[in-house]
Amino acid sequence: MKRWVKWSMVGTGIMLAVFVVAAGLFMQKAGPIGSGFVSKYLCSSTFISHRDPEVVFREDVVPVNPLAPFFD
Repeated sequence: MKRWVKWSMVGTGIMLAVFVVAAGLFMQKAGPIGSGFVSKYLCSSTFISHRDPEVVFREDVVPVNPLAPFFD
């Protein structure tokens, strides 16, 4: 294998590893913010507006927050 092909593959692998680590760090910090948004919106709509929590989650939270289905 040519030397430049080998170094290109190594460089691509390193860049991919850096991207995966950066995405993991971002998701680690974004998780609490997303769960806080879901819980605040769900509780406000349920207790103040007297709406069904499942309907609020399905109709109001999921269309706005695409990560909402990953939160309990």
